[in-house]
Amino acid sequence: MMLTSTTVLVLTGVALFLYDGNSFRQSLAHALTVRAQMLASNSTAALAFENQEDARQLLAGLKADPSTVMAVLYDKRGQLFARYPGDLPLAQVPGAPTGRGARFEPTAVVVVQPVEEEGRMLGTLYLESDLRAMASRQRVFALVVLLAAAGSIAVAFALSTWLQRGIAAPVRALAEAARRVTDDRDYSVRAGVVSDDEIGLLTGAFNGMLGEIQQRDTALRSSEARLKQLNADLERRDALRVTLAWETDANDVDLHVVDPDGVDCYYGHPANESGLQLYRDITQGLGPEVIRTSKLDRGTYHIGVRYFSAGPMGVSRGIVVIIRGDDVTIEPFRLIEGGGDVRYVTSVVVK
Repeated sequence: MMLTSTTVLVLTGVALFLYDGNSFRQSLAHALTVRAQMLASNSTAALAFENQEDARQLLAGLKADPSTVMAVLYDKRGQLFARYPGDLPLAQVPGAPTGRGARFEPTAVVVVQPVEEEGRMLGTLYLESDLRAMASRQRVFALVVLLAAAGSIAVAFALSTWLQRGIAAPVRALAEAARRVTDDRDYSVRAGVVSDDEIGLLTGAFNGMLGEIQQRDTALRSSEARLKQLNADLERRDALRVTLAWETDANDVDLHVVDPDGVDCYYGHPANESGLQLYRDITQGLGPEVIRTSKLDRGTYHIGVRYFSAGPMGVSRGIVVIIRGDDVTIEPFRLIEGGGDVRYVTSVVVK
């Protein structure tokens, strides 16, 4: 942003500098032409009566303007009639000029003005002025442009610094928080909310998303820990082990196993005479619930699930894993409504 501002200011300053220089050149030429016309008008009598002393006194009045380099008055034959300054060497006096009007030379502006009276040519005036006024004006103008550019750059830098603190700094903090989450898997990181504008809303939404992810990560870790503990507690080989797990941590799903005598083992009756035993009733998290037994009776064991309570996501999906000896069976399920009847997903027949 500062580079763009500086470039625009420099280009604008150069354009103004060139425009002012051209305008001042025209003004300088016009002013010198008017002066030459006045001198020519006042010198008609001196030329008409060939009075060189009056002509010299007339030209001597130019000493009030230090920028005047020389003024030369020629008679109608093109011969030198009077000059200013009076001690100007003859070698520096230009020849009789022709034409009329103003022209610019490398270091001066020159005006050639015919001296006429009632259409009769009396002579010619040569007037030369240096460009010190233009050089002085250009120096002042360049200094003003430079100071304006420096001031504008300082203001742009101050604004850039302020915007960086107000916008870039919160964005960098947000990016740093995202990097820490990505690199360290630390979902407890929160980005600081420093304003209530769009950046603040974005930061708040980012922190809210991290909070949701952290809750799910905590629930998943808790479920993994319970599963490891369960495996440690169930190291001995079971005759039958039924495991229930579901995917939404806000739902409560219960496992039911009915033995051949019709006795249901579940959270309300966690153990029965046939040896079925519920390890733990999980009401929060992702499971698992496990019902096991170290002995099997002949008959059919019915395995079911019940959607005890529905969370905000509504639908609950999961799997039932049945391990009997070396045989493993996986039964997926999908429950729509909470608080319904037991849905039997499979059965195990013992002969």
